[in-house]
Amino acid sequence: MVADPRFFARPGRVDDPHSSLSIAERDRRWGALRARMSAAGVDCLLIWGKGRGLGGNCRWIDNADFGERCLVFPLKGNPVTMWTISSWSRWFSESCWEGVEYIGAEGKDSVAAAGVIAEYGYSAGTVGVVGLGGAGMGAEGAMPYFTWRNLQALLPEARFCEAGALLRELRMYKSDEELRLVGKASEIANIEIDAALRATRPGVRESELYALMEAAGLSAGADPVRDYFTILSSGKGYPTNRRQTDRLMRSGDMVQSGIYTRYGGYWAHPHMAISMGPIDPEYVPMREAVLESTHAIIAALKPGTPWSEVERIADEPILRRGYYHEITHVHSLGLDGTEPPVAVMSAGTLPKEAGWRRPPVIGSVRENDEWKAFAATDPFAQRAVTVEPGMVLALEVKATLQDRIFLEFGPQVVVKSDGVEIQNPDAMDVIQL
Repeated sequence: MVADPRFFARPGRVDDPHSSLSIAERDRRWGALRARMSAAGVDCLLIWGKGRGLGGNCRWIDNADFGERCLVFPLKGNPVTMWTISSWSRWFSESCWEGVEYIGAEGKDSVAAAGVIAEYGYSAGTVGVVGLGGAGMGAEGAMPYFTWRNLQALLPEARFCEAGALLRELRMYKSDEELRLVGKASEIANIEIDAALRATRPGVRESELYALMEAAGLSAGADPVRDYFTILSSGKGYPTNRRQTDRLMRSGDMVQSGIYTRYGGYWAHPHMAISMGPIDPEYVPMREAVLESTHAIIAALKPGTPWSEVERIADEPILRRGYYHEITHVHSLGLDGTEPPVAVMSAGTLPKEAGWRRPPVIGSVRENDEWKAFAATDPFAQRAVTVEPGMVLALEVKATLQDRIFLEFGPQVVVKSDGVEIQNPDAMDVIQL
């Protein structure tokens, strides 16, 4: 039983996962989405919720906690979510918000989606597609090419347009109910940090520390993790973004962890660094750089600040000292562990001597004429992002030197109208034990 004031139980559905958000929240989302669709002349959305960082698009609408799926959201009529199994229709239907219907598509997603779109009378209307195009690390989208081509063949009179930004901008700023669940996920992350502080000592294995942290989180009510995992490493070296091993931790180690915890579908993602004893002298200037950048980002997170300025401020203290980074310093999150906006992924002068480092990939799908034509149909073409209240951001500031040594820490924060709420204060600096 979930006994927490942020859990919105409803009569008859007290123990169901989807009860973590109220019917009022459902109506807010559906109303806002339909208003944007109407303004853009979009009759129906087909949302492809398969692929890393895309599942949240479907969950934001149907509030169901099961696997990757796709969903049809009409301007008028009930949303229809589509997953694999048809014989479990009742179970999956009852796992969604009230008012969501379910189809067991058995892998025939284009056929099922075209049928629903036609049933609602939009076979000759404008269908916005989410997940065919993409951005960032998912720049080439996730919908299979033959799914797309078959959908076009089944709906020859429909006009299709890119609609990723239409939904993305609504998800970027969280409601009060969403922020309550984000806050709970951050509390659970803090419980895992406390477990790490109790258990980190020489002679403990990385795998044992990881298990203790995960157990503490699950005991505190965390959702079982489906798509993301906590990363944990010790010793001195690079890279540290890996799963834990059976290595015995030793005095003098720098133990670093990127924690993922989830509650009611919403993620928290602080990064923690623990020095087992005095900080190694090589880490001291790196700590100064990461600490300066962390505080500079927090100071910059004020309503109206351009996101490009946040990126510049995050990088400057790191690059000025001659370090570099290969993973974003700050990104949004919510129903997905990484959501837009995402700061630049790599910056600084990366070493070129290592034999394993291939030259950067040149070119882009954006040079493809078919991609250009489809992207041009977006009624909400990507606009400049500004910091606004309701943004939830994971800071994971890092400094790397010569592919040899690496330091990272940073809390999760929520942007408020009057400042930033720091949800993981122990992640603000290296902790010395």
